[in-house]
Amino acid sequence: MYFRKIKPDRERRRRLQEEEKKRIEQKRVEERKRFEEEQAKKGLVNFIDRYKKEHWETPSEIEELKRKEAEEIKQESLLYQIIEAIQEYTPSREFHDENSYKLELNGWLKSKFKSSNIEVQRGSSRPDIVIGDIAIELKGPTGTNELQTIADKCMRYIEHYDHLLIVLFEVNAYDRRYSEWEIGMKKTFPGVEIIKKS
Repeated sequence: MYFRKIKPDRERRRRLQEEEKKRIEQKRVEERKRFEEEQAKKGLVNFIDRYKKEHWETPSEIEELKRKEAEEIKQESLLYQIIEAIQEYTPSREFHDENSYKLELNGWLKSKFKSSNIEVQRGSSRPDIVIGDIAIELKGPTGTNELQTIADKCMRYIEHYDHLLIVLFEVNAYDRRYSEWEIGMKKTFPGVEIIKKS
């Protein structure tokens, strides 16, 4: 008898919870419908961007948002293509100076990206290689002194370029020092990509 009594109570609670959930959902749907009608009366249009963020703007503002989003997607696609090309690149030999790495890497990139140029100046920034709005700074051979100069360049380059890639050849710093440097770089400049070439 005791068990028979408990079972109906549980069933009743479950039914009440489901009814409450339905009421809440119905209320949410009604509020959303009212909100959308109010926005439409104001002449606003709904747009959900690629990050699933909702925008209510005028039709011309929505067109501008769509244009910017398409440009961002195109730029990111180019960025990933460049990263992939750099990862595929293997120097013909070990060089003793940065300039040789720069010239050879630029030749490799130019075969894939026609707009690849060496040392394009913007403000006081002059990255080693530039492709569109993507700056590439390289070091090689890379010792502790070379690592120290990169943060300064990052601060300046990110003012003039949408993306920055750091390419390191022949890293000769102690593993622990390099690891700490890399962690610090990622915290300070989260958008900067570091590509270590052995």
